[in-house]
Amino acid sequence: MLMPSKLEVAFHMLLKQGHDVQVVVQKDGAVWFEIDGSLWVSCDRMSEFADGLHTLEELRDLCERRNQVLSKSA
Repeated sequence: MLMPSKLEVAFHMLLKQGHDVQVVVQKDGAVWFEIDGSLWVSCDRMSEFADGLHTLEELRDLCERRNQVLSKSA
C-alpha cells in the first residue's frame, strides 16, 4: 500500500519504538492505523504525530475522548 511520506515516517517511528502497527482500510475507503491492537488513529492524527504535534500518549488521550463522545451519542 502506498502511503504519503508523513504517514510512512509515523508508521516506521512507531515500529522502531516496538509498537505493532497495522494499516486498516475500511469498506468506505477510510484508512486508519491500529496501534498495539487497541488504538485506532486517523491519517490526520498520524500526520500530526509525524510532525511532532502529539506524543503517543496524547494520541491515546484523544482517542479515549473520541470514544467517550461516540458512546454518549449512541
